[in-house]
Amino acid sequence: MIPKQLKQTVLKESEFKCSVCGAKNFLELHHIQPISLGGENSPDNLIVLCPTCHMAVDRANISSDLLKRIKQRWTERHINGREDIINLNEQIGKDHGKRSALYTQRSVIAYELEFGKFGVKFVKFGVRHK
Repeated sequence: MIPKQLKQTVLKESEFKCSVCGAKNFLELHHIQPISLGGENSPDNLIVLCPTCHMAVDRANISSDLLKRIKQRWTERHINGREDIINLNEQIGKDHGKRSALYTQRSVIAYELEFGKFGVKFVKFGVRHK
């Protein structure tokens, strides 16, 4: 559990906005380096995300290095991480033969981040079904 004081510090640092999309509601904290892998409850290891971006980051298994870069760009220059996630998707797409399953998963996430919230019943194999 993240102490209330620490949570307020990290939220304030992020100006109470999601570091990926800039949303202001229902904000959550995400461990950049998971506790299970040696991460700790510290301001440097926590990033502010909205529920949609939090789910997307978890599903895509975004690297700690990319999350650190997204947080740093947001807190220092107020540049959100949405483009980083979309660029990651494009980079993976260039090497589609080796990473087809990962590409599909991240393509769906990039699409969801680019075109809005999860207003669908389910997503399977990169195709949005209503």
